[in-house]
Amino acid sequence: MVDDGSGAVLPPEEWSGRVTGYPGDSSIVDLFAGQAAGRSDETAVVEGGRWITYGELDRWSDATAARLSEAGVRAGDMVGLLGERCLEAPVGMLAILKAGGVYVPLDPADPAGRLRTLVDQIGVRQVLRLPGTEGVLADVPSIAVADHREGPPPPGTTAGGGDPAYVMFTSGSTGVPKAVAVPHRAVARLVLGDDDLRITAADRVSHTGHPAFDASVFEIWGALLNGARLVIVDNATLLDPALLAEFFTREEITVAWLTAGVFHQCVRERPEMFGGLRCLIAGGDVLDPGLVGAVLASGQPPRRMLNGYGPTENTTFSAVHHITGVPRGTARIPIGRPIANSTCHIVDDDGNPVPVGVEGELWVGGDGVALGYLNDPALTAARFVPDRFSDRPGARLFRTGDQVRWLPDGTIDFLGRRDRMLKIRGFRVELDEIEAVLAAADDVAAATVVVAGDDPDRRTVVAYYQPVGQADQSAIRAYLAERLPRFMLPGRLVPVDRLPLAGTGKVDRSALGRRPRTPTEVGVARLWAEVLDVDPDEVGLEDGFFDLGGNSVLAARLFVRLQSMFGVDRSQSRFLTSRLLADPRLVACAAAVQEARTGLIDRDGAALNADFQRESVAAVVARPRTPADDDEPTEPLRLAGGSVLLTGGTGFLGGYLLRRLLTETEAEIHCLVRAADEDAGRRRLAEGQNRFQLGDLPAGRVRPVPGDLGRPGLGLSAADFDALAQRVDLVVHAGAYVNFTYPYSQLAPVTVGGTREIVRLATPRRVPVHFVSTLAVLAGFGAAGVREVTEDTPLAHPEHLFMGYTESKWVAEAVLAHAVRDGLPVGIHRPYEVSGDLASGAWNLENATCAMLRLMVDTGLAPDIDLSMDLVPVDVLAAQIVHLALTRTRQSRTYHLTNPRPATLGDMTEVLRSHGYRMRTLPFDEWVSRAVEFVAENPRHPFTPFVPLWVDRCPRSGLVVKQMYFTSVFPRFGRGNAERALAGSGLSMPPVDAALLDHYVRFFRRSGYLPAPDAGSEVTDSRSATA
Repeated sequence: MVDDGSGAVLPPEEWSGRVTGYPGDSSIVDLFAGQAAGRSDETAVVEGGRWITYGELDRWSDATAARLSEAGVRAGDMVGLLGERCLEAPVGMLAILKAGGVYVPLDPADPAGRLRTLVDQIGVRQVLRLPGTEGVLADVPSIAVADHREGPPPPGTTAGGGDPAYVMFTSGSTGVPKAVAVPHRAVARLVLGDDDLRITAADRVSHTGHPAFDASVFEIWGALLNGARLVIVDNATLLDPALLAEFFTREEITVAWLTAGVFHQCVRERPEMFGGLRCLIAGGDVLDPGLVGAVLASGQPPRRMLNGYGPTENTTFSAVHHITGVPRGTARIPIGRPIANSTCHIVDDDGNPVPVGVEGELWVGGDGVALGYLNDPALTAARFVPDRFSDRPGARLFRTGDQVRWLPDGTIDFLGRRDRMLKIRGFRVELDEIEAVLAAADDVAAATVVVAGDDPDRRTVVAYYQPVGQADQSAIRAYLAERLPRFMLPGRLVPVDRLPLAGTGKVDRSALGRRPRTPTEVGVARLWAEVLDVDPDEVGLEDGFFDLGGNSVLAARLFVRLQSMFGVDRSQSRFLTSRLLADPRLVACAAAVQEARTGLIDRDGAALNADFQRESVAAVVARPRTPADDDEPTEPLRLAGGSVLLTGGTGFLGGYLLRRLLTETEAEIHCLVRAADEDAGRRRLAEGQNRFQLGDLPAGRVRPVPGDLGRPGLGLSAADFDALAQRVDLVVHAGAYVNFTYPYSQLAPVTVGGTREIVRLATPRRVPVHFVSTLAVLAGFGAAGVREVTEDTPLAHPEHLFMGYTESKWVAEAVLAHAVRDGLPVGIHRPYEVSGDLASGAWNLENATCAMLRLMVDTGLAPDIDLSMDLVPVDVLAAQIVHLALTRTRQSRTYHLTNPRPATLGDMTEVLRSHGYRMRTLPFDEWVSRAVEFVAENPRHPFTPFVPLWVDRCPRSGLVVKQMYFTSVFPRFGRGNAERALAGSGLSMPPVDAALLDHYVRFFRRSGYLPAPDAGSEVTDSRSATA
């Protein structure tokens, strides 16, 4: 310690930083080349069911870089990288760098006006597109990463450590974002120079940061420049602690970075979830000491837990603190010490060091300091100042604007911001930028912006404005939405007669109310309390729906109640679902409801559409083979001594498939099942058989395979996956994620990713795969005006499906179509409505048709619609699928396994009446309105999760989802392949006649699913009656 002469103690020089060796003169491209050469066959990046090796990443980025060079990209050019976190993002980053360019991540969710400002500000003339960004920045020349997997390498580049590698934008107080240019050396210093942050080739690193935010720099290059595996986390998983905990375990993650907000949310629910991590880094905002302590006290803390601190201008991390304990009474978690090859200095207003314990501003330096703000030399000079503490020529310090102090142990204590820049839910926001944009609106005379709430996880931006005349608040909100990214939009807009002034003449922000409650917020809070069964006083503006116990079923109930209480158009439920998944806080839900009432939410609809054609292409394409297509049937296989892999064996149809495989073959049946071990898996399979009275499982014939369709390698070790691939002779793939509320992005990792893994397992030995799809994949044809299809008609029109479940089945089929072209024999089975078996009548009572029938009985109302009751008894369907799987082993065909003699919903209505149920028929729209009203008052009704099918309207066709299945809309479909293949099998479908429908109604009554009819009620056919 050094005495400054006044008795105060200055910090020793060594506290300010340390120097270690690292390849500071090398470019990212050169550093990656070393890993690609030595680890060519090792997995580099994983996203759901897709992955690429280091060699494939190297070749793919080479081909894309060559295309960029052909397009005119030269050394130092700014190239936009447009898209979300995905497997293609690292490919794009490397490609831009290999072409000599500087990558500029752009968020497609930003308003078009803001994106245009960003690209114009720094001269972006070429954009590299990631999947799902078609139509964004359409007037800028672009190249799609996915279109250039193969090709020659690019011309050589000569970038060095001091050249710019990327540009990222941060908030600007004038309303114009600041473009921060970061050199290659800064990245190498971050990921190759510090022991605390060092990643090894044995690590698996989770990727949670958006490419446009600097946490992604540490995650992506920390993994890829050290030979580790980068595993991408989807948004739904990141925002759900239970799913994220499962992800960490399933993917064997060892290193994870989480924003303070996500970390806090996880700890409140699952403090023990980080036990498998070698290193957990949390930061980006102030950490809650109590929650940090809860992790350490959980009994399963990570081996190393770090608080990470740093501005974008100093390349992600400037300092880290290794947390080993949280003593009682701790007010703040320190931000620690400077990382290697970085410096930290705490200075007074004149730039002189302050004594230990004295508050000052933090200035950071070293090799992580950015090159400056592009095209803003004045601001660069103000914020990047000469490093008076260094003897290195040209060294600079960045003035962070953070107030800190040295603690006696040499760590840094963070005290707050000097200016109005802060972190909200992990995003860096400058309140002055929001204020400047709002004040520039024509309808606003004056404005100021404040933050409500002291908890970093529960803060929200509140904008107060003095309107001009009768200003329309919805127009002002729309104006902001066109100019600010979503995370910077105010949670509330509050009009005031005039802004209060302090004695200095400046706006007195402290005089403004901090947390006003609007009628919409109060109403939504009451509904949350009702649906979640919690005390209304426990629901705060920043509380999350899922944090309070919500799930998809409860969300469906909530949307129905919102429609009745607020008059929200029922067609908005799809968008409300997406908004709730994206931001589950009450304040965001209330804002979405308000926008839904005004119709503004429709503008987000286009963002919900995935690129299904591109989704269907696997990340690794198998070597082309001669397609398997032998039209001759084989004798039914008995597979004595052989093996069958069955997925979905614990489900309704899956249980019957398992039973049929046991009776029709002598094979060992391997059943992929989500379970901790084989014993737990066997119990799940046995429970499924018992539930539908199918009998006991024979000893020695059924082998549970604990795994997961949603994980790479089906959740198996590489050795177990390869052994299974060598063992099985047939795959019957019936597993999927079935949910009628969640969007495609939630369902794809299981339904699509699992299918990709099945293809990978079956391809080396050309093992036949029989996939259970759904006839619903044809709904898009009818909505597009196509009136007739056959089993051989290529799939098309996914953009009309408008339901995540059907979309995921469509893409899974398309994945299999690629596999067929690569030589894999594939049978695709498309049943219509899987109904109860012929023996007992037992249905899957969680089925949409069952829920509709229950609603009809409970309300006494039936819709007058031309809906086919194309019922396929589950036992007959299972028998047909197994017969086809055992006799069409070398054939690739699609089979429509439907009922050639269906009934109508009107026929079922008559059968219900014959059982004594009073039933009136109403026109479709009127019936839906009555149904929604009934469910709103009875949110626990079985029909509630299926309301979206009856109210969501596809913007392309204008049809409600259920209308796509009306006989007048759904295309006529052929059954030629199925009829020829089943001829002579004796496995014909029974007609859906009065006897079969009566059989089912008796089961519904016997099981208690339908209540007994009121003996005194009058049975009428009131097609002409009024409602």
